[in-house]
Amino acid sequence: MSCSTSGRCCPSLGLAQHVGFVAVMLSLFAVDASSSSRRAAARWSRGVHPDGKAIAEKFRRLAFRPYDEVSGRRIEYGDGHPFEQRKRALGTARQPSDTIGSDMFDMDVIEYALDHEPLRIHFVTDALDAALGQSVDKDRQIGVIKEIVLPGIAGQWSRALSVVPVKGFIPVQEDACYGLANLGSDTEVTGADMVIIVDVASREELACVPGGNNALAVAAPCEVDQWDRPVIGFMNFCLEKDARATTRRASDSNEEILELISIGTHEAGHCLGMVSELIKFFRNPKTGEPLTPRPFKEEWVSCVDGARRKELRPSTTVLAEGMTSRGAPYYELITPRLATVVKNQFNCNSLKGARLENQPTSQSCFGSHLDERLFFTELMGPVYSDFSNALSPVTMAYFEDSSWYVANYSASTPSTFGHGAGCDFVNEDCIVDGQVPEYSKGFFCNHKVEIDQESNTLLIEGITCDPTRTHMAVCDLAARDEIEGLPYTEVPGAFQYFPEDPDLGAWSMWLADFCPIATISWQDSGMDCQDATTVRSGEYFGADSRCYDVWFDTTRGKAQQSMCLKTICNAERNVVEFEAGSSRVVCDFDGQVHTLSGVSSPAELECPRFAVVCPELICPGNCAGRGVCNWNSEGGPKCECFDKTDSTLGCVGSFRAGFQRSEQPTSMPKSSPSPTLIPSTQPFDTPNPSPTFEIPYDLVLTKKPTDKRPYDGPIIKLGPDTSPARSFSSSIVISATGTFLLAFELVLAMLS
Repeated sequence: MSCSTSGRCCPSLGLAQHVGFVAVMLSLFAVDASSSSRRAAARWSRGVHPDGKAIAEKFRRLAFRPYDEVSGRRIEYGDGHPFEQRKRALGTARQPSDTIGSDMFDMDVIEYALDHEPLRIHFVTDALDAALGQSVDKDRQIGVIKEIVLPGIAGQWSRALSVVPVKGFIPVQEDACYGLANLGSDTEVTGADMVIIVDVASREELACVPGGNNALAVAAPCEVDQWDRPVIGFMNFCLEKDARATTRRASDSNEEILELISIGTHEAGHCLGMVSELIKFFRNPKTGEPLTPRPFKEEWVSCVDGARRKELRPSTTVLAEGMTSRGAPYYELITPRLATVVKNQFNCNSLKGARLENQPTSQSCFGSHLDERLFFTELMGPVYSDFSNALSPVTMAYFEDSSWYVANYSASTPSTFGHGAGCDFVNEDCIVDGQVPEYSKGFFCNHKVEIDQESNTLLIEGITCDPTRTHMAVCDLAARDEIEGLPYTEVPGAFQYFPEDPDLGAWSMWLADFCPIATISWQDSGMDCQDATTVRSGEYFGADSRCYDVWFDTTRGKAQQSMCLKTICNAERNVVEFEAGSSRVVCDFDGQVHTLSGVSSPAELECPRFAVVCPELICPGNCAGRGVCNWNSEGGPKCECFDKTDSTLGCVGSFRAGFQRSEQPTSMPKSSPSPTLIPSTQPFDTPNPSPTFEIPYDLVLTKKPTDKRPYDGPIIKLGPDTSPARSFSSSIVISATGTFLLAFELVLAMLS
């Protein structure tokens, strides 16, 4: 630990270990060595290290090989590919004045061809087989990847996207992906629309080396077909021992398997086309014509890292340049369906499209992920967290607008971050003069974490809820210049939101424009509201539990805490209801305050946003990009479909391909469901609850741990010592002064 000139002490950041993670551990306090407690912290935290990210972005640029009309290998689609049909139809027009009528060619057939079928992904796993025999742990992880993770990834994307199916085979060269793969010989893959070569190699160019700032995984498209759709990709899972947080095995639990599936699903998304290098290859879904004129021409462009470089820039009708109100540059995709979905997502009709990340490294000019500041809960954001990686309508619209896929919006997962928050959420600062504006409430926070020099503890102003309302959390806000080991210490001027201290900013979520978000957890298992194994008096834990902000009166004023309560989404009234004690309480509007009686001290509970807790009841699938979400509709937000004959709730009746399936394509672990979606039979005038809450007020210090990791001060136990084998109990405490005392492990993880 080091101390600043102001006298405040700073924790040092040491390298942590975690499977598939590159991780940085805050070692202000040593932590319990049990793998279960470490897993709780690791699954929760989010972050990124720029070194591994830069390597991953460089890898994506070098791995891609565009289609060559001369040497390229055409993929056989028979007579089914609509672009081929149109090309032949155009060839029959003998005079310039000839037209192609509906009798010759139905334009809708191009957009939603009747023979579109669910995407078939084939994984080439020769490299995984070759990596067996190095250790028992690694063999078990490879087995889980082959038998569970890869089928799970294929199932996710098969349910989400359809393509014109390949009728022949996909040729894969021995040295595919510019030599990243070494298959031994050329091969031909049949019965697949996409081939992904999978490896677990430890190489610097894959951002995976012992002791390095490793990526969780890296992936890239390598080759495309004659219509520019990716047909070969490469994916590498980093299983380096030094990149693992514990010696845990990937087969230990469903949560860990789901983690690997989520990581792999993200990386497969890059293979399928979500990379900046492929945006210029987008085509018009109705005509098959390139949206960016060919041949491509290099031009000088201003990249989001501030540099001027020569790039093959996509057309300005596809990718637009923009600037935030504070002068931070960004690029956004402005293709039609994606723009409609984004407008519906944020309840803002003035938006032009989906913003891409504006803090990539020098290896990426435009960004290959969705912007973390706006799309925190999206699968295709730049950082990983298993509780908020939604394969959302935004992601699906991206792939549809490429022209290569048809999306099944019924299979999408709502992205709750910023859902319905309005234009100010997108266009204005996340924090204004140090305060959380109304449009940011529940998404961003301003509770600073400080370090107490005398007691070697972290002092926090309150415990709140994460943006998804599934976990209790602590605000990710600190003076970055006082924390050693961060990739950046200075907060750029465009992202300084606290006039009294320009060094204040998010310490792990810097990719979200340094906006502080409640993402910090400690090792107590009671942080996850959906963990049904947790028992705490006066609270409820399970799949239908959500987190609520509560304020208690203390000797120093009001102190913020959070609670997990059973939650019901009332589809009849479009309101959130929660159960407290024996009462069911109605949240008539967002931010409504209920007084809790029967607790150890006076307390008030604030109702969360309906659009966050019950997103399924609001314009399902963001109206599939085929309608407008009327947020002011009587009876609650409703889709108004462009096709007036479409009476479905999510405007999915316009799908002429009939790509609507309810079955799961593959067997895989199930994630937690949303709160119960049932009409409520409770009376409208349900009284305020009268539950009994027991909140302990004692602190117990444990002995110094015996391991050799850096240690600076005591471990603080939160709650009574009911289990000597654990470092923390499941109770949350408020000290006598009304200040929360917190000991935790921070793990930062990066997705490439």
